[in-house]
Amino acid sequence: MQAKEYLLQIKHLDLMITAWIQQKDDMRSQLYSLSSPKYDGVAVQGTKDPDKFSEMWARIDQKERKICREIDKLADAKQVITEEIGRIEDTRYVEILLRRYVQMQKLEDIANEMSYSYDRIRHLHGFALLEFERVNPHIKEL
Repeated sequence: MQAKEYLLQIKHLDLMITAWIQQKDDMRSQLYSLSSPKYDGVAVQGTKDPDKFSEMWARIDQKERKICREIDKLADAKQVITEEIGRIEDTRYVEILLRRYVQMQKLEDIANEMSYSYDRIRHLHGFALLEFERVNPHIKEL
C-alpha cells in the first residue's frame, strides 16, 4: 500500500460515517411520517402495522450502534496516523500531512494558510508522502 492510499483511510471512514448518519436521519424521517389510521374521524395512536414502528426503531438503533463503532474506528485511525506522521522530522511535512489527511483540508487551503504557492505545496506534499513511507516502512506491507 502506498502512503497516500494508507492516509486516505481517514477520509474514507469519515465519508462512510456521514452517509450512515444521513441514512439514519432518513429512516427517522420515515418513522415520523408513519400515519395513524383514522376510525370515524378519530385518530388512533398507532400504525396500520404495529410491528412496522418497532421494526423501524430497531433498524435506527442498529444504524446508530454501527455509527458509534465506526466513529471509534475513525478516532483510533486518526490517533495512529497522527503518531505515524509525528515520526517525520521536517515540520513542514508534518504540518502538510496533518492538515491534508487528518484535518482533511484541500491543498489550496493549506497553501494559503502556510503562505506557499499551490505548486510549492504540491511538491512538498509529494516529498512528505515519500518521507512518510520512509519512516513508516510497515505501510508498504499492508
